[in-house]
Amino acid sequence: MKRIVYSLILFILSMGTYAQDIRSNTEGLSLSGSFNYINWSSSDLNQLDEREPNGVGGGLRLGYGFNQRFEAFAAFDAHNFALNYSDEWSYYNSAFAAGLRINLGGTLQLIRPFVEVGYARQNFTIDPLFYTGDPTAYELRMKGSALIAAAGINYFLTQNLALNASLGGSLGRMNSFLLNEIGYTDRPDVRTLQVKVGLSYFIH
Repeated sequence: MKRIVYSLILFILSMGTYAQDIRSNTEGLSLSGSFNYINWSSSDLNQLDEREPNGVGGGLRLGYGFNQRFEAFAAFDAHNFALNYSDEWSYYNSAFAAGLRINLGGTLQLIRPFVEVGYARQNFTIDPLFYTGDPTAYELRMKGSALIAAAGINYFLTQNLALNASLGGSLGRMNSFLLNEIGYTDRPDVRTLQVKVGLSYFIH
């Protein structure tokens, strides 16, 4: 009789643990979309970044969790900075990024913090751009690489769907600087700070 009671207790406990295990799962493929706020600055382009330093945009992200801890990702983000002068100029940037995310916590938790690092290729376009004393309208195109880092949380609404928010940034330098398709030797630094809010869907 004692063995039967003991077996029933173990069975109930194991069923309870199994039910809790489905609260969150970061293993496998994940697809994400986000709304982004971005601020950019540059020590070499300090007058340009001060006019319109803030932008809004969105992003798409593809991730693959090897296990509950480590996840590789690729992402694309695009932002518009011409918030106050949208009728006068085109002012935007985009970035392709890839890196590694470390998911913290475990499957018993609804809230899963994460940190991530990676590498990005950035593009900036400003058109038209005017220099003081020069009436010529220029189109500025910059491309370069940057290191990226971010930290945030996933809040799992279901085992497969999570609301997420993150704070991150990048630090890099442009290695292509074109004015009206003419290359120059300028290699300005670019820093960004980004806030993202979005949804992720996990495919197990």
